[in-house]
Amino acid sequence: MIPRLKSERDRINSALEDYKERYRRETLDPLELSGVYALFPDKLSCDDGIEGRWPATWPHSTRSGVYFLFTEQGELLYIGTAWHVGARLGQYFHYDSDRRCKIVRTWSKDPAYLLILAVPEGMSFEAAALEEFFIERVGSIDNKVGRVRDDPSEPKVA
Repeated sequence: MIPRLKSERDRINSALEDYKERYRRETLDPLELSGVYALFPDKLSCDDGIEGRWPATWPHSTRSGVYFLFTEQGELLYIGTAWHVGARLGQYFHYDSDRRCKIVRTWSKDPAYLLILAVPEGMSFEAAALEEFFIERVGSIDNKVGRVRDDPSEPKVA
């Protein structure tokens, strides 16, 4: 696996453990973090640690949760939430004429990998809290709202 992607995944896991320790009761059904899914498996230089590949079904596709998009270099690009993860990702990624992945939404960089954190059935409301927690704690390139700003001259979004 790309070292930067592994590092970002480890930061997400660490933040998730902190979230569970601070905010979740042990009696609740567990949150489920998927393995890494490659959007462009034909471009992989190394597939070590990749658990899903386009065009296979998205991990936790019928569940509510948080999704993490990563660049080809492994940088965390975007953190989003969805009531139905498969439907949301289907808005962003389509098949091209050769059944390869086609990106139909614009980010500052092209996504190449994703992870999905599924919330338990009946707990969809927790996805929004998790998204905000991860944006603040882990940060990403393209999320703006909720991000802690290091530069005081950067305008705040109300």
